[in-house]
Amino acid sequence: MPRRYYLGLFLLGLIAALVSAYLQTSPGYMDAYYYYYNGVQLAEGAGFNEMFIWNYLDSPTGLPHAAFSYWMPFTSFIAAAGIKLFSGIWGVFRSAQISFILIAACIPPLTAALSWEITKGRKFAIFSGLLAAFMGYYQPFVVAVDAFGIYMLLGGLFFLTAIKDWSGKNFLLGLLAGLLHLTRADGILWLGMAALVVVFEQPPEDRLSLLRRVFNKKNIAAGMVVFVGYLVILTPWFLRNYFAFGSILSPGGGSTIWVLDYDELFAYPAEILTFSRWWDAGITELLRIRFEALLINLQSTGASLGMIFPGVLAFLGAFRYRKERLIQLGFSYWLLLILVMTV
Repeated sequence: MPRRYYLGLFLLGLIAALVSAYLQTSPGYMDAYYYYYNGVQLAEGAGFNEMFIWNYLDSPTGLPHAAFSYWMPFTSFIAAAGIKLFSGIWGVFRSAQISFILIAACIPPLTAALSWEITKGRKFAIFSGLLAAFMGYYQPFVVAVDAFGIYMLLGGLFFLTAIKDWSGKNFLLGLLAGLLHLTRADGILWLGMAALVVVFEQPPEDRLSLLRRVFNKKNIAAGMVVFVGYLVILTPWFLRNYFAFGSILSPGGGSTIWVLDYDELFAYPAEILTFSRWWDAGITELLRIRFEALLINLQSTGASLGMIFPGVLAFLGAFRYRKERLIQLGFSYWLLLILVMTV
């Protein structure tokens, strides 16, 4: 598709993002405040420290408290970069928003590029880009100091990379998986998606068995390249966690598998969240909780697709092009995410 269409969608996305951002005069909700506060801390040279405690899952002992014991830091890195560069011109909050506005503007042309790869239809691609420029449910969130826009952009780039025959493709997939994990804790699932891409890169005549798809020299070598790319991004963060918490993964997230309802994210002390307590609730209760979680996750899917019009189009498009590898990869990730979040 001609570049002028992508440029037009970028400019349209930029206008929509600027209008949405103008209507926000503060972070607005807890998640955004968290990322914004830590972005300010980093920009001012205060390091990875917080003067507040919002949950007790990592058993904090006092203040200041090590930052990002539950959430991942990349969103605050992006905010800090904007603050560092532009706070003398536009003020701290607007400067933090700048990077997110530009990220939001990139989503419409990226969406059009993905649509073009699937349909090879200019009208489909442009219409997809227009829907991404005016994204309804997510419109106020993509310009907030939050992970939404970053995740959309990196996820879209991952899928676009996955279906292209680019030099250094596997290393790039690893880098993107690392950035996605650095953005959200569930981003580690993208490392599994990268492995799935590697396995199904083989031509059909080589796919004689599942074991051969996975355990052959070509796949093992490609998988190692992916993993190296992932480690390039995550190793510094793993080292920071190890020196701050004594483990390479942030300790706050590990306890959540033993919670019995959402409010127990704020349980005190966190030591009460144990396997034995969780198991004593009974298998019936544990299954009931997860069934309710599944229903909520499916409802969230419907909301994020735009409830009616865009959601119906997404379903019809996915069904029509269900044999396209990009659709199959996207559906595979959605199933994996639903499964992990439900459990």
